[in-house]
Amino acid sequence: MKFAGKVLGSAAMLLAVAACGGGTQYGGGPMSAEGDMRAAQKSAAGSPFNENLRKGYLELATNGKRQADWIDSGIFARKARLAAEGKDVQPVMPSQWGDDPSMGGSTPETRAELEAARSELMGVLPAARTANPTQAARAQVMYDCWVEKAESVYWLVDDCKAKFYEAMNALRGRPAAAPVAPAAPPARDYLVFFDFDRSNIRPDAADVLRRVSSAYQSLNSNRVDLIGHADRSGSDAYNQRLSQRRAQSVRDYLSRQGVPAAKITATGRGEADPRVPTPDGVREQENRRVEIRLQ
Repeated sequence: MKFAGKVLGSAAMLLAVAACGGGTQYGGGPMSAEGDMRAAQKSAAGSPFNENLRKGYLELATNGKRQADWIDSGIFARKARLAAEGKDVQPVMPSQWGDDPSMGGSTPETRAELEAARSELMGVLPAARTANPTQAARAQVMYDCWVEKAESVYWLVDDCKAKFYEAMNALRGRPAAAPVAPAAPPARDYLVFFDFDRSNIRPDAADVLRRVSSAYQSLNSNRVDLIGHADRSGSDAYNQRLSQRRAQSVRDYLSRQGVPAAKITATGRGEADPRVPTPDGVREQENRRVEIRLQ
């Protein structure tokens, strides 16, 4: 979460934290999250729309609390409390959340998509609040969820985004999508490949490793095993070190993606176990790899 505004002293720092995210109107934050959640839990809202908002935002706040994400949890808790009090709670504006360029989901394309979705949502909300309060509130809550995930845990965007459009389709009277078979659980085995004599993570490998990080969470894994390999070009000793560097690069990347470093083992096998058997001295892309296993 990117903090906004100039910080002057410790008191101003706390105010900046409270104002982070969904604009100053819904500041929330670590100091208010618990209090706002308790207030929102005490009584139901007076209108069906606000009551569904209260429940939806309270669920997002509770999920954030479980992840120790007190800033986003506080924003949603504040919205839940205001909904319970009968206030006019609006969907977040993407420009009022965070735009830290280091966050993978916060790109100009994503922000343009979010702006267009919000415009569509605001077009149907005035009538839908009364005509279909359940789906109207769900669309608003899932939109805010989408914005938050796009800035932080962007690999979870699809869930919030799909639920937003599902609610929007219901509001517009469009038929629901045909039921699909439950998605297969994520894979436990993955491969990433490297350029010749290199151990840096390529863009295609980064895509795979983001899926590994997501699968680690989904499968509740307790260990990730990494085995680095090299092709047969170069000496045995050099390739052993190169394979270890490759495994370490993957370990470092997964750690930055949220997989605990203590849960990752990284070893190198050098050129001893080629995926494609070749004569000594031959370069082979398939052999320059790290094998990943989720336990």
